[in-house]
Amino acid sequence: MDNAQMAERMDTARILHISDLHQGMGLQKVLMPAYKKALFDDFKEVADLAGGWDLVVFSGDLVQSGRREEYESLESFLQEVWEIFDKIGFGPALFSVPGNHDLSRPVAGSMHEKAFSHWWDDEDPAIHLFGGTGGYIETINSVFSGYMEWQRNSRIPQLKLKPGLLPGDAASSVDLGGISIGLVGLNSAWLQLSADDAKGRLHVDARQLLGVCADPDSWGDSHDLTLLVTHHPLDWLHERSRAQWRSEIDTHTRFDFHLHGHMHEHLITAQQQGGGTIRRTLQASSLFGLEKVGVRQIERRHGYSLLSYSKGDGSPEVSLFPRLGTTIAGGEHKLVPDQAVGIGRDHCLRIPVRHREGATKTPGSLTKIISESIDSNVILGMRRSLPDPGAWNVVRKVERERATGILKSCRQLWLTADWGMGGDSFLASIADDLAVGSIYYHIECDVWADLDSITGSIADACGASLEEVCVALSSVPSAILLLDDIATPRPGRGEVSQIKSVIDVVCDFCPTLMVVVRSRHSGPDPAIGEVALKLLDEIDGAAYIRAWRNGRYESLDEHSLESIFRHSGGSAYRMDSLLDDFEMFGVADLASLNPDLEFASDRELKGVSPVIETELIRIRDDPHFRRLFEMLSALAMFPKGETFESVRRFNGAKGFHAHDAKELRRLALLDVSEVATLAGQVDKVLFVPIPVRDVLLGLMSTGEFSRNGTRALEAYFGVEWSTKGMSSSRVRIDAATCPGWKIVNASAMVNRAVRSAIQEGEPRAIATCSRLTYLYASALEKGDHFRSNVAFLEETLPVLRAAASKAECDELACLLAKSLRMSGRHEESLAALSDVNTAGLTRASRQSFHYCSAECHNSLGHTDDARLHAKKAIDADPESGTALQSQALIIRLDGGSDRQVVSIERKARKNKYGVLVRNILLDRAEGMDSEQAQKILREVQYDARVGRDSYNCIRASVRLARLQLDAVGNVDDATFNILLEGYQVLHSDGSNLLFDRITGVLWDVFSVRGDLLNQISLFKHSSLRWRLRGGLGAESKYVGLLKVILERLGEQGMLEKADVVYVASRLH
Repeated sequence: MDNAQMAERMDTARILHISDLHQGMGLQKVLMPAYKKALFDDFKEVADLAGGWDLVVFSGDLVQSGRREEYESLESFLQEVWEIFDKIGFGPALFSVPGNHDLSRPVAGSMHEKAFSHWWDDEDPAIHLFGGTGGYIETINSVFSGYMEWQRNSRIPQLKLKPGLLPGDAASSVDLGGISIGLVGLNSAWLQLSADDAKGRLHVDARQLLGVCADPDSWGDSHDLTLLVTHHPLDWLHERSRAQWRSEIDTHTRFDFHLHGHMHEHLITAQQQGGGTIRRTLQASSLFGLEKVGVRQIERRHGYSLLSYSKGDGSPEVSLFPRLGTTIAGGEHKLVPDQAVGIGRDHCLRIPVRHREGATKTPGSLTKIISESIDSNVILGMRRSLPDPGAWNVVRKVERERATGILKSCRQLWLTADWGMGGDSFLASIADDLAVGSIYYHIECDVWADLDSITGSIADACGASLEEVCVALSSVPSAILLLDDIATPRPGRGEVSQIKSVIDVVCDFCPTLMVVVRSRHSGPDPAIGEVALKLLDEIDGAAYIRAWRNGRYESLDEHSLESIFRHSGGSAYRMDSLLDDFEMFGVADLASLNPDLEFASDRELKGVSPVIETELIRIRDDPHFRRLFEMLSALAMFPKGETFESVRRFNGAKGFHAHDAKELRRLALLDVSEVATLAGQVDKVLFVPIPVRDVLLGLMSTGEFSRNGTRALEAYFGVEWSTKGMSSSRVRIDAATCPGWKIVNASAMVNRAVRSAIQEGEPRAIATCSRLTYLYASALEKGDHFRSNVAFLEETLPVLRAAASKAECDELACLLAKSLRMSGRHEESLAALSDVNTAGLTRASRQSFHYCSAECHNSLGHTDDARLHAKKAIDADPESGTALQSQALIIRLDGGSDRQVVSIERKARKNKYGVLVRNILLDRAEGMDSEQAQKILREVQYDARVGRDSYNCIRASVRLARLQLDAVGNVDDATFNILLEGYQVLHSDGSNLLFDRITGVLWDVFSVRGDLLNQISLFKHSSLRWRLRGGLGAESKYVGLLKVILERLGEQGMLEKADVVYVASRLH
């Protein structure tokens, strides 16, 4: 591709608009195959005519009736479509909204179905739905659960989404070749819960838009092209909804086009009333529509559209290519231009759109760019609401005064609280004292010692790196951050905790946060002020009982008060439970209802309240509550928890119920967290708190533990995991987008299976689990989960060495070594390989062993060893891609000629080894003059972007930017935007060397542009990473420059800005 073609590509964005596939519709299996051939051929024809597309918008009715099997069939069809796209030469992302056929209708006549049918007659449903009360939102989530599950698990590439209030509501911003596209998708089908005619009865609420975009006008102005996507057209909304649409949603030129489907034919409208905004609507034809027009007669309506946006010379326009299915004289299907919409000779309709000033200009603030790049669900996943402190405001006054004093003075508190000590309520009371509100942020971190373990634990808990967490929290108002369940050292180990260092970083970076560390143990660092919560004494116990539930028992007699306190043992949780019992049964029955007295505990865990075991035994042995114990036992097998739907049938047909979970949560044996999904919505994950889980697992028999472990494996990997390995997996471990919490669960399951098999000593089970370990580690490697793979294998491999064969363990050691190498841990990688017997390896593993060794030795400067292993890698399989990589390495080591390198490049191109081609080109560019190098680097930049090779795209852009700075003193906008994206990627988890390079380039770009604030912001964010990753030496070269910048900012009166205050405090 020449420069002119690349320039044109960077100036145009193309979007395929499809709708109303109705996968699973009757006769589709019969009529689709022939049409599909015509459709795929037309995709190729349109791509040749207008160019390949970067994005696919699917405006609803993906399936026919919302059934699981329909979504499975949909996934297969879409994968086939994306394979066609790949063959044509592009790989677009998908953005979709649900339609009325994508939901599973509730039972006719149910309470909520009736309530929604009278939406326009009563204000209560709206209050409940958007207030999150009354079970209304749960109903909507339930009917769209099939759609959301498909979107969450689909392997089709999808845009990064910001979720909204209702299922399917989402916003996304994407850069397509230098053009900024903003999309908002809103669910318009949530009121169409019955088969009744819904035209003129539906609603899209302004709160749906605000749920995905807090400032729609500014959001719109920041994009070149904005699209609003629903399933239904405007005339299907209620008249009051249409009025709100015009005044609160599609208003003030927020959106260039409203894209929708539902009507199964193309329609393009542009409406303007008075001096108001022109609103343009693009209605999609049905991708596969079948309409009944008579007895046993079907009218086929098929089609789609392509939107091609071009900036032009300041006069942007959209070219619309509508395609319509027809049957030619010979009876064959064909798609042709839809002449009914008034297209021109070039098969398209040109529509001018407004030019937005500043939409693609350099963003004004690096802090804003970094913040906006953080998934909003990082904050949402940590966000919690404290309970009403209630009676806790009258007790523990000494502890409260000390805690508030510590937090006011140094913003760091260590709270020692055992399970059941009322820790949340205590936090609520000090939040009242500090006037920071009831919202706080929660991170579970069960390690305490070294920096890597702490940051890794936080990353696993949040699904984001600590850098991202800090950035996300830096903008919240005054609040408490709770680091929960921190473990502390065992006596006599002499280890030194670095938790204080992490807390210091967080407090420095997030000046409005107060950090509370909650643990069952005393703090290891005396520099952190500590408050310990003990059992309530008699005085506080009596005060609590009298103040309970707004003073309900203010006049309670002393005998009853003493009895309640005695049975509670001063435990806050037990006291609440007993007061509930007392309210129903009175004081006489308290003893019989007290699990402390009913069951004697002889399995006490150190540091864990005995109340936990007592409570678990009670629900285990009572037939009325046995199912609660079984549900808790199931969830205990998932360290990070699992969704209710995933464990509902854990024990087969005898399923669990939602009220079981509610009761367990009431008993404080179960908790709920919110986690972000790939589709952008929030899932409720049920989890067993660590102390409860520890006790619960100890109560299981060997058989129960093994059975539950097997069922957990089946839930993730399918019932045939023992024979099919990962091929039947329901969790896509091999996908880069697999959630971190799922990986933590899966790793624990496999590890547990290995240990159980070895304990049982059954050779066949050991062999099965050894094979599963290899397949699972391979899947982690394929998904680029290198850090997770290291953690998994470092825990599992030593156990297997005692039972599995040497050859099996050596294969695993090779996988471990590669993940260590990809994590930048070259010496440890070589150490992992040091005991491997290559004679017992498969040919592929033997080649991997030598190539990994070669790259590690090369990185460590061991040239001779690198050359030796590279040659052995070639000998292992001379015709493989790894052999070519090894040849390229040897040429680099020997300082070979450019002709030799070009020869390797040609072979790599011939065999379509794209990454290797780009690696070679990047190396070649190092020895070229500036002009030649820039040409090569632009090619790599473009090809890497198309091929989703983000690492090489960043490498090329960093090098290109440096050459441009040297040549012309600035960088082009496209490269600059890639640098910003690359910085975001590397900031949380990337190569230290490349991160330092991109920081240096961006620093110089901001410098030549006189952008002092972004230089400050750059240092702030880079410094955060350096401090957490042990790279403080990188800060030194910026210190002197920063002092000059601070002086200049002081002259401009800008020293009060948050980033400036942070950097100034760091330097002093």
